[in-house]
Amino acid sequence: MHFERDTRGDWVIDPEQLASKLGINPGHLRHEMRLGLVTSRIEAGKDADEGCWRVTVRTRKAAWQGIIDEAGCLVSERCLRTSGRLITGASHVREVEGTPSAAARTDCTTE
Repeated sequence: MHFERDTRGDWVIDPEQLASKLGINPGHLRHEMRLGLVTSRIEAGKDADEGCWRVTVRTRKAAWQGIIDEAGCLVSERCLRTSGRLITGASHVREVEGTPSAAARTDCTTE
C-alpha cells in the first residue's frame, strides 16, 4: 500500500487499496464516500516520530489505522474496533481516480 501527495500536498490513496484494508467492497466504499460516511484523520509525527504520519480511516462498520513514512510507504497498520457510530471531528476521505494499483507498486514493504 502506498500513499501519494496531490498538488495541494494532501495524502491520497487508491480507494480499492483502502477498501481491501477495511475488508469491504470497493463499490460500497465509494458509495459511502459519496454519502459522506467515511471519515479520516491524518496526524503528523512529533519528536521521535517526526517524518511519519498516522492515518485513521473509519466507515460505519470498519476502521483501519496505518503509519506511513515521508515517502508514503506503509510501515505498520492495524484494524480498529468500531461501535457502528460515525466519529465526529475528522475530515472526509477524498477519492482520487487514476491512482496506480497496489500491484504496480514495488517500492514499499508492509510489516
